[in-house]
Amino acid sequence: MTYFWRYLIAAAVTVGVLAFGYWGIALPLRRSHLYIAATRALPQVKTVEQLEASFRAATDFAAPFGQDETVVYYVQTIHGLIRSNNERQVVKALTQEAEDVSARMRQRGRGFNYGALLQALGGIYEMGYLATADTSYYQKGIDILEKGLQYSPNRLQFLQGLLDFYRITGDREHARDMAQRILSVWPDDKFALQALSEVGKQ
Repeated sequence: MTYFWRYLIAAAVTVGVLAFGYWGIALPLRRSHLYIAATRALPQVKTVEQLEASFRAATDFAAPFGQDETVVYYVQTIHGLIRSNNERQVVKALTQEAEDVSARMRQRGRGFNYGALLQALGGIYEMGYLATADTSYYQKGIDILEKGLQYSPNRLQFLQGLLDFYRITGDREHARDMAQRILSVWPDDKFALQALSEVGKQ
Protein backbone atom coordinates (compact mmCIF):
# COMPACT_ATOMS: atom_id res chain seq x y z
CA MET A 1 0.00 0.00 0.00
CA THR A 2 1.43 3.35 -1.03
CA TYR A 3 1.75 6.34 1.25
CA PHE A 4 -1.06 8.07 -0.65
CA TRP A 5 -3.56 5.31 0.07
CA ARG A 6 -2.52 5.04 3.71
CA TYR A 7 -2.99 8.79 4.06
CA LEU A 8 -6.37 8.67 2.32
CA ILE A 9 -7.65 5.85 4.57
CA ALA A 10 -6.40 7.60 7.69
CA ALA A 11 -8.10 10.82 6.63
CA ALA A 12 -11.39 9.01 5.94
CA VAL A 13 -11.29 7.31 9.34
CA THR A 14 -10.58 10.64 11.05
CA VAL A 15 -13.51 12.31 9.30
CA GLY A 16 -15.77 9.42 10.25
CA VAL A 17 -14.78 9.62 13.91
CA LEU A 18 -15.28 13.38 13.99
CA ALA A 19 -18.67 13.08 12.28
CA PHE A 20 -19.81 10.44 14.75
CA GLY A 21 -18.62 12.58 17.64
CA TYR A 22 -20.60 15.53 16.36
CA TRP A 23 -23.81 13.79 15.29
CA GLY A 24 -23.81 10.97 17.81
CA ILE A 25 -22.57 12.76 20.90
CA ALA A 26 -22.43 16.55 20.63
CA LEU A 27 -25.92 17.13 19.19
CA PRO A 28 -27.79 14.76 21.56
CA LEU A 29 -25.86 16.28 24.46
CA ARG A 30 -26.93 19.75 23.34
CA ARG A 31 -30.55 18.58 23.27
CA SER A 32 -30.18 17.26 26.81
CA HIS A 33 -28.80 20.59 27.99
CA LEU A 34 -31.74 22.43 26.41
CA TYR A 35 -34.23 20.13 28.11
CA ILE A 36 -32.53 20.51 31.49
CA ALA A 37 -32.55 24.29 31.09
CA ALA A 38 -36.28 24.22 30.28
CA THR A 39 -36.98 22.07 33.32
CA ARG A 40 -35.04 24.39 35.60
CA ALA A 41 -36.93 27.38 34.21
CA LEU A 42 -40.35 25.87 35.04
CA PRO A 43 -40.86 27.88 38.26
CA GLN A 44 -40.59 31.10 36.23
CA VAL A 45 -43.03 29.98 33.51
CA LYS A 46 -46.34 31.84 33.74
CA THR A 47 -48.12 30.97 30.49
CA VAL A 48 -48.53 27.98 28.20
CA GLU A 49 -46.85 29.99 25.46
CA GLN A 50 -43.74 30.43 27.62
CA LEU A 51 -43.77 26.72 28.42
CA GLU A 52 -43.98 25.82 24.74
CA ALA A 53 -41.19 28.19 23.75
CA SER A 54 -38.94 26.81 26.45
CA PHE A 55 -39.44 23.10 25.87
CA ARG A 56 -39.83 23.19 22.10
CA ALA A 57 -36.25 24.40 21.89
CA ALA A 58 -35.33 20.91 23.11
CA THR A 59 -38.00 18.78 21.41
CA ASP A 60 -37.48 20.44 18.01
CA PHE A 61 -33.69 20.48 18.18
CA ALA A 62 -32.18 18.57 15.26
CA ALA A 63 -30.22 15.60 16.57
CA PRO A 64 -30.07 11.95 15.43
CA PHE A 65 -30.83 10.53 18.89
CA GLY A 66 -33.01 11.47 21.85
CA GLN A 67 -36.03 12.92 20.04
CA ASP A 68 -38.55 10.37 21.34
CA GLU A 69 -37.22 10.45 24.90
CA THR A 70 -37.42 14.25 25.01
CA VAL A 71 -40.99 14.27 23.70
CA VAL A 72 -42.10 11.67 26.25
CA TYR A 73 -40.46 13.55 29.13
CA TYR A 74 -42.15 16.77 28.01
CA VAL A 75 -45.59 15.15 27.79
CA GLN A 76 -45.04 13.69 31.26
CA THR A 77 -44.17 17.20 32.46
CA ILE A 78 -47.42 18.48 30.98
CA HIS A 79 -49.25 15.66 32.76
CA GLY A 80 -47.81 16.86 36.06
CA LEU A 81 -48.74 20.49 35.34
CA ILE A 82 -52.36 19.57 34.57
CA ARG A 83 -52.53 17.54 37.75
CA SER A 84 -51.72 20.69 39.74
CA ASN A 85 -53.94 23.09 37.75
CA ASN A 86 -57.56 22.31 36.81
CA GLU A 87 -58.42 25.70 35.32
CA ARG A 88 -60.43 24.91 32.21
CA GLN A 89 -58.61 27.07 29.66
CA VAL A 90 -55.17 26.14 30.98
CA VAL A 91 -56.03 22.43 30.86
CA LYS A 92 -57.29 22.74 27.29
CA ALA A 93 -54.18 24.62 26.17
CA LEU A 94 -51.82 22.16 27.87
CA THR A 95 -53.70 19.19 26.43
CA GLN A 96 -53.42 20.68 22.96
CA GLU A 97 -49.70 21.18 23.44
CA ALA A 98 -49.29 17.54 24.50
CA GLU A 99 -51.17 16.46 21.38
CA ASP A 100 -49.13 18.69 19.10
CA VAL A 101 -45.70 17.75 20.42
CA SER A 102 -46.46 14.01 20.36
CA ALA A 103 -48.18 13.95 16.95
CA ARG A 104 -45.29 12.52 14.92
CA MET A 105 -44.52 9.83 17.45
CA ARG A 106 -48.18 8.80 17.64
CA GLN A 107 -48.45 8.68 13.86
CA ARG A 108 -45.44 6.34 13.72
CA GLY A 109 -47.00 4.16 16.39
CA ARG A 110 -43.64 3.33 17.90
CA GLY A 111 -40.58 4.84 19.50
CA PHE A 112 -38.49 4.80 22.63
CA ASN A 113 -40.82 4.83 25.66
CA TYR A 114 -43.86 4.75 23.38
CA GLY A 115 -45.86 2.96 26.07
CA ALA A 116 -45.00 5.69 28.58
CA LEU A 117 -46.20 8.30 26.08
CA LEU A 118 -49.58 6.59 25.69
CA GLN A 119 -49.92 6.23 29.44
CA ALA A 120 -49.21 9.93 30.02
CA LEU A 121 -51.65 10.97 27.29
CA GLY A 122 -54.33 8.73 28.76
CA GLY A 123 -53.94 10.50 32.08
CA ILE A 124 -53.98 13.91 30.39
CA TYR A 125 -57.23 13.11 28.60
CA GLU A 126 -58.84 11.86 31.80
CA MET A 127 -57.89 15.01 33.69
CA GLY A 128 -58.98 17.07 30.69
CA TYR A 129 -62.38 15.42 30.72
CA LEU A 130 -62.81 15.98 34.46
CA ALA A 131 -61.78 19.64 34.20
CA THR A 132 -63.80 20.55 31.11
CA ALA A 133 -66.53 17.90 30.68
CA ASP A 134 -65.44 17.80 27.03
CA THR A 135 -66.57 14.40 25.77
CA SER A 136 -63.94 14.43 23.01
CA TYR A 137 -61.32 13.99 25.73
CA TYR A 138 -63.20 10.93 26.95
CA GLN A 139 -63.15 9.31 23.51
CA LYS A 140 -59.53 10.27 22.89
CA GLY A 141 -58.57 8.81 26.25
CA ILE A 142 -60.35 5.54 25.54
CA ASP A 143 -58.75 5.33 22.10
CA ILE A 144 -55.23 6.03 23.36
CA LEU A 145 -55.47 3.50 26.20
CA GLU A 146 -56.87 0.82 23.89
CA LYS A 147 -53.98 1.53 21.55
CA GLY A 148 -51.73 1.07 24.57
CA LEU A 149 -53.20 -2.38 25.14
CA GLN A 150 -52.49 -3.26 21.52
CA TYR A 151 -48.92 -2.16 22.04
CA SER A 152 -48.55 -3.86 25.43
CA PRO A 153 -51.40 -6.34 26.12
CA ASN A 154 -52.64 -6.54 29.72
CA ARG A 155 -50.36 -3.75 30.92
CA LEU A 156 -51.85 -2.79 34.26
CA GLN A 157 -51.58 0.98 33.78
CA PHE A 158 -53.63 0.87 30.58
CA LEU A 159 -56.25 -1.42 32.08
CA GLN A 160 -56.56 0.77 35.17
CA GLY A 161 -56.80 3.87 33.00
CA LEU A 162 -59.69 2.41 31.06
CA LEU A 163 -61.38 1.27 34.25
CA ASP A 164 -61.09 4.77 35.70
CA PHE A 165 -62.60 6.32 32.57
CA TYR A 166 -65.58 3.94 32.71
CA ARG A 167 -65.96 4.47 36.44
CA ILE A 168 -66.01 8.29 36.37
CA THR A 169 -68.50 8.36 33.49
CA GLY A 170 -70.86 5.92 35.16
CA ASP A 171 -70.42 3.21 32.53
CA ARG A 172 -71.09 0.37 34.95
CA GLU A 173 -71.06 -2.44 32.43
CA HIS A 174 -67.66 -1.60 30.94
CA ALA A 175 -66.26 -0.76 34.37
CA ARG A 176 -67.32 -4.15 35.71
CA ASP A 177 -65.87 -5.95 32.69
CA MET A 178 -62.56 -4.09 32.98
CA ALA A 179 -62.31 -4.67 36.73
CA GLN A 180 -62.89 -8.38 36.21
CA ARG A 181 -60.30 -8.44 33.43
CA ILE A 182 -57.74 -6.84 35.76
CA LEU A 183 -58.55 -9.26 38.55
CA SER A 184 -58.18 -12.23 36.21
CA VAL A 185 -54.51 -11.26 35.88
CA TRP A 186 -53.89 -9.50 39.21
CA PRO A 187 -56.36 -11.00 41.70
CA ASP A 188 -55.22 -8.74 44.55
CA ASP A 189 -55.32 -5.42 42.68
CA LYS A 190 -56.88 -3.02 45.19
CA PHE A 191 -57.98 -0.51 42.57
CA ALA A 192 -59.97 -3.09 40.62
CA LEU A 193 -61.42 -4.61 43.80
CA GLN A 194 -62.60 -1.20 45.01
CA ALA A 195 -64.07 -0.30 41.62
CA LEU A 196 -65.90 -3.63 41.40
CA SER A 197 -67.29 -3.05 44.88
CA GLU A 198 -68.52 0.43 43.91
CA VAL A 199 -70.14 -0.80 40.70
CA GLY A 200 -71.86 -3.59 42.60
CA LYS A 201 -73.35 -1.17 45.11
CA GLN A 202 -74.96 1.08 42.53
